[in-house]
Amino acid sequence: MAKKFDEESIKVKASLYERAAEMSLELRKEFFQEIAEELKANNISLMKFSKMMNMDYINMKKYIHGKAKSTLETMCVFDIAIHGNAKETLYDDAKKKATKIRKCFFKKLLEQLKKDNISQKMLSETIYMDSYNTNKYILGKLNPNIETLYVFALGSKMEVSVLEQYFKQKKSNSQSLDASN
Repeated sequence: MAKKFDEESIKVKASLYERAAEMSLELRKEFFQEIAEELKANNISLMKFSKMMNMDYINMKKYIHGKAKSTLETMCVFDIAIHGNAKETLYDDAKKKATKIRKCFFKKLLEQLKKDNISQKMLSETIYMDSYNTNKYILGKLNPNIETLYVFALGSKMEVSVLEQYFKQKKSNSQSLDASN
């Protein structure tokens, strides 16, 4: 039987999703600020960087200045390119990296749920998502956006730094991601 949504549960859901949206906005802001600082430190213009990435200059600038909402894949494109790994396969590599991040994230999420003795059904109820979609996300059959990843992290009481660690601008993190698989 479906859970009845009363006014209080709607407020709780709104609060959870608002907090996830705020956290993802902050993550993007910090991420692109680090990208801009690294470009400046290496004397690379935005125009040159957009050519390296094979991305439209106007769109790239919107991402860096927080005027466009980036996907996980887009952030991976920037992350790979800023470390000098931009090549013809950049966008395919970014897609693979985003998939790997999601896989690692959900692996840690499942470990956290097991540790706290929380079922996926209980998690679904906590994050106000139907069990079917919750399971599809966890199994990698749906690609959640950054906000949805934060919803899972907050709903499972998982340390959100687990999610944020993937976006630090240090090469060691991309290597540790490879080591975790």
